[in-house]
Amino acid sequence: MSTKQRLTTWHLQRIFDVSAMTVYNWRRGTATKTRLPCAVEQNGRVHYTIGAVKAWARKNAVPLVEDPGQVATMAPRRRGPRGKQRLH
Repeated sequence: MSTKQRLTTWHLQRIFDVSAMTVYNWRRGTATKTRLPCAVEQNGRVHYTIGAVKAWARKNAVPLVEDPGQVATMAPRRRGPRGKQRLH
């Protein structure tokens, strides 16, 4: 595994105890907060690094609710279509 662990929006929601929309707004930047640094892949997936997230939180006085190192080891739950249910 690489030394720079990549976090997703799901991870940030748990680290800061906020909604996905809040993380999205932080990425865009607000009047009181600088832009949250992220990397957007060509397919649209967004990733964050632990160091950049911690530095951003310190700079913008956003408290961490959970330890980013522990949350990074958690796997986000997969959402998607459910299998077809048989009606017998």
